[in-house]
Amino acid sequence: MKAIFLWLMFVVITLVNLSYILIFVNDPMVWIVYFQLVFYAFFYYVVLGKLDSWEINKEELF
Repeated sequence: MKAIFLWLMFVVITLVNLSYILIFVNDPMVWIVYFQLVFYAFFYYVVLGKLDSWEINKEELF
């Protein structure tokens, strides 16, 4: 559970930094990459949330 929390904190910090970049960079490709990262972050959150123990199953994911 601690590993999931730390991973989510990393994702949040990364998305916040990307949002600051998007304020200064008005490029459609940057927006596409940004929304892809949001989708994958949500996907991995759902996958990791359904696992009983992330410490045991992370070798299967990566």
